[in-house]
Amino acid sequence: MCETSFSFRFHPLNCGRFISRGKGTHPTRVIDSHEFLFLFGGHLELFEEERAFSLKAGDWLVLRKGRRHGGLAPYSRGLSFFWIHFLGEEQELADLPQTGHASRPERMSFYCQSLLSEQQERERDPICFRLLLELALREARRFHVDPQENPLAPTPLAEAAEHLVRTRYGEPLTPGTLSRELHCNPDYLGRVFRHHFGETLAAAINRHRVKNAARLLTSENLSIKEVMHQVGFQDPAYFRRKFRLHYGVAPGEYRRFLTTGHRNTE
Repeated sequence: MCETSFSFRFHPLNCGRFISRGKGTHPTRVIDSHEFLFLFGGHLELFEEERAFSLKAGDWLVLRKGRRHGGLAPYSRGLSFFWIHFLGEEQELADLPQTGHASRPERMSFYCQSLLSEQQERERDPICFRLLLELALREARRFHVDPQENPLAPTPLAEAAEHLVRTRYGEPLTPGTLSRELHCNPDYLGRVFRHHFGETLAAAINRHRVKNAARLLTSENLSIKEVMHQVGFQDPAYFRRKFRLHYGVAPGEYRRFLTTGHRNTE
């Protein structure tokens, strides 16, 4: 009775997480359902009919029902991706590009990991399983805008700051150290960065640290303390507070919740 109050467009069948040992190739086949893929790491070369796809971490792809698809190259070592088979009318996918890069990879990863966990409970609570699929596909619609088509494309200074944040978040990085390295006034750098990226430098640093902490918690055999230090946090209480702000749970709860679920290898 409760389920009829929701308007579902898609029906999930089964899902899993594929982890490669660097062997094998994706089989060539035609399946009777759609398939959604999201890459956690590595790269994957696929084709569907006459179109080829080269996917990297953070990319997603929808393979359509009844179309021939398969691998173009052997699985890479370190490849890890989420997959889910689902049913739905073709026209319901009309407003979704076939592939793209998640604008919020940490949010997409959370939905995929949650689907893996919730799959075990879907017989007792099918609504949650279906809602999570809807959320994952909705998130896929938030694909990146081409910077060349964006009238507010970042300035070289903003891009340089963003690159440092993205690649060196694990270091003792602060807005002050960034401004010194880029030889500019810290207030000016903060204004330029916020104008182009919609967040402060401190928020961007913490976001990258938390996002990568979530990745390490589910993909590496590290203690929570080791994860905390590896991504650049020093204070456990501050780390827990920032992690809970982004994911709604503490790091330990996140690890317990999202490391359950079906996994397969080649």
